[in-house]
Amino acid sequence: MRRPEGPWYRAARNAWYATIDGRMFRLAVGKSNKHAVWMEFHRRMAERRAAPDAGPPALGTVAARYFEDLAARSSRGEVGPRTFRDYVGRVSAFIEQHALTPGRRD
Repeated sequence: MRRPEGPWYRAARNAWYATIDGRMFRLAVGKSNKHAVWMEFHRRMAERRAAPDAGPPALGTVAARYFEDLAARSSRGEVGPRTFRDYVGRVSAFIEQHALTPGRRD
């Protein structure tokens, strides 16, 4: 059965989710957090509408967003300190090697 358009609550994870363009997003944690759920849902829907005109983000922007998410997950205990350092090191090395590489047209 197809999920309804809009947020739904997943009791096993105590979190609200939504599927937008075939991708599932966690919107908020906690069943009583409905205001935050709808705010996040509308923010993501607005991003979805704005994204096609914007084009792909720069490599530095993607890395910065990833580091923010990684730091948040680390502070919640979802990612250990060793894993955090490893991920940051690997992504930083990738950026240093590929950030100035000119795009190829194959």
